[in-house]
Amino acid sequence: MGFFGGSSPGIQTQVVTDPYKTRISNVLSKYLAGQVGKGLPEYPRQLYEPFNPEAYSRYSDFLSLSPEKWWTKAVLEPSMRTYKEETLPLLKEAHAGQLSSSRFDTALVESAEDLATTLGESKYRAELEIPQAQFGMAKEYSNLRTSQFQLEFQDWMKSLPQMNPALSQALQFLAGPSGQDILAYQTLGEKGKGGLLGGGIGAVLGLAAASLIPGAQPLAVMAAAGGAAGYGLGSLFD
Repeated sequence: MGFFGGSSPGIQTQVVTDPYKTRISNVLSKYLAGQVGKGLPEYPRQLYEPFNPEAYSRYSDFLSLSPEKWWTKAVLEPSMRTYKEETLPLLKEAHAGQLSSSRFDTALVESAEDLATTLGESKYRAELEIPQAQFGMAKEYSNLRTSQFQLEFQDWMKSLPQMNPALSQALQFLAGPSGQDILAYQTLGEKGKGGLLGGGIGAVLGLAAASLIPGAQPLAVMAAAGGAAGYGLGSLFD
């Protein structure tokens, strides 16, 4: 049935296509339909440097290190060995024939006190500095692992279908004009008011109103505009 009248009154529709818009929207809709529900492709490059097992083993050994045991093995035992094997023989040689003299006794006490002072200071530093170094290394390791977990999390997030930018593009596409509009108009029929001329003018006004509203949204507006205009103008020709 055409715009100008008809055998029976009612709301008529007609599809109007813009070939320039549909040429783009058809291709775009096909692409977006194929992308919705899919995640982004996997990142092809390495996100972080993997751990070296040997380096991690040394790291674990250091964190489990006891400051006192380390000091005993690394400082106390070598110092006592050096004192017995080197310091005492030199001290005895310097006071040969005077081992029971007060001068030798004084030198022996002084050397022992010096050794004890050195050992005490080194033990204090070991018990203070080693835990600090262990804490700093543990914190650095934690920060490193956290940053790696964040990279892995971001990569996982990008793999989710919900994060695909095609989804938001599809929603924007559905809300905008696709190049195909559905126009509605009122026909009064052969027995209606205004007949051919009134119905034709109403349809033309409906088309004009449709061009102001994109997409398929203007259906109700077109029906009201076309019908009201057709009837109103048609009544002038009664």
